[in-house]
Parts: sequence; C-alpha cells; structure tokens
Amino acid sequence: MRRLIEEVGSFFASGINRLLVSVIGIGIVLVGLNLYTISEINIAKTETLEAVKKAEKKVDFRYFNLTNSLQDIHKVKLETHHGRIEK
Repeated sequence: MRRLIEEVGSFFASGINRLLVSVIGIGIVLVGLNLYTISEINIAKTETLEAVKKAEKKVDFRYFNLTNSLQDIHKVKLETHHGRIEK
C-alpha cells in the first residue's frame, strides 16, 4: 500500500500529469452535465407534446356543432383536424 501511495505521489509530481488528470476530470464532468441536460430536454419535450395533443382534442370538440351545421347545409364532409373538405 505504501508503494502505491509513493507511485501516485511521483505521478502527480509532474505538471503535465496533473494537467492531464485535470482535463480528463473536467471532461467527465462536462459529459455528465450534457447527459443530464439531454434527459431534461426529453422530459420537457414529452410534456409539451402531451399538452399539444390535449389542445388538439379541445379545438376539434369546440367546433363540433359548427362543423355539423356546415356539413348539413353544403352536403360536404369537413375534417377540422387537417383542414380538408371532402365531397
């Protein structure tokens, strides 16, 4: 165990070795932060998509009565989700 401590001490005696270990440590921290940020973005993206889907359902329901009246008057089928008219 004592020999290991001496070897580690002699390794860190050189400035280049200390710099190398520091750069590797900073790289590991940056990669970890990047992975955390990506996971947070994916969570926010999922929540946003769920909110959009709920809003689409509300919009389709809100214009339901108006759509049925126009379909009866003009004898066409209106598809409000994509904005298409079918005869």
